[in-house]
Amino acid sequence: MLTTTEAIDRITEARTAADLFGDTATSNDPVRAARRRFHGLLQLVHPDRAPGDLRAADAAMRLTALYDAWTAPAAGAPSGVVLQTRSADYELGDLIGRGSIANLYRARVLDGTVGSGRAVVVKLPRDPRANGLIEADFETLSALGRLTSVADSAWLAGYYPSLVDRGVHLGADGVERSFTVQEPLGGPGWATLAQIHAAHPDGIDGDDYAWMHRRLLWALAGLHRTGRVHGAVHPDNVLVCSDPRTVVLLGHSFSVRAGQVLNATVDGAAYPPEALAGRPVSGESDVFQAHRLMLTMLGDRATPAEICFAQGCLQDAAALRPTAADLITEFDDFIDHTYGPRRFRPFPLPNS
Repeated sequence: MLTTTEAIDRITEARTAADLFGDTATSNDPVRAARRRFHGLLQLVHPDRAPGDLRAADAAMRLTALYDAWTAPAAGAPSGVVLQTRSADYELGDLIGRGSIANLYRARVLDGTVGSGRAVVVKLPRDPRANGLIEADFETLSALGRLTSVADSAWLAGYYPSLVDRGVHLGADGVERSFTVQEPLGGPGWATLAQIHAAHPDGIDGDDYAWMHRRLLWALAGLHRTGRVHGAVHPDNVLVCSDPRTVVLLGHSFSVRAGQVLNATVDGAAYPPEALAGRPVSGESDVFQAHRLMLTMLGDRATPAEICFAQGCLQDAAALRPTAADLITEFDDFIDHTYGPRRFRPFPLPNS
């Protein structure tokens, strides 16, 4: 395990991004390894971990710049490429995000029934072997679209990406890649729980995390009403906005129907015993992951009461765990009992 001083030296001595993260960002394993290395080093040199240490602060800034430089060349498809579907043509713009299996691009509609000139986001896998996972993303977002098109469930729509279109792109290399087209998220000030955790490596206060967790439970309960399991409830897949307070559940590429076995897992993510054993999963599998996530976010600041609540959702037998829907009322009671009357507490998000 590196010390803070050793981490500072390693970052300072790196001449290029490749010195820290490897030669390329073109396949899944290096991407995941680099992400873990980045977060591990950032926890050691973050100003919250080493207050007043100017070398650590400089190292944190350099580390972030090197990681950004490392991820930039791995766009997967150059800006200006046009993707076609039966409904529209989409011109890719800048790379704006990298998930476990796919890149996210700004794009605009050139022509089509979905609205010429409209701004959208395209999700395109880096590896064509992930095409099946992109199809799962399409199926789940379609199911969520049907759910939220009904009046009494429309309020859930903000918890999920909104699907616009889907298609298959034949690249210049002759390889087909499935892709989905989604609505861009409105407004500034978004960050993933992974970014929040990196900014607060010792954990955040339970009163701050409570509103995020409560909305995550609503998102999971809504998803489970479609008969599907998320399968990847981890920090990179939960997007947070603090004003207004909003959570968006991302990463639906790993989803399956309840009662099925997961098609893939995310390196480094916590999974319940049934998933690790290759057995069918259920909504209670997501509940397990959500409460591992809760303990990760609270970190060293977790109180005995918070740990006890989470552990009730981490039992080995899925049948002994509550459903997300049942947990909502229980968590509301827990919030009232533990933190007292609810009040607005500003929570500044790290730069996303």
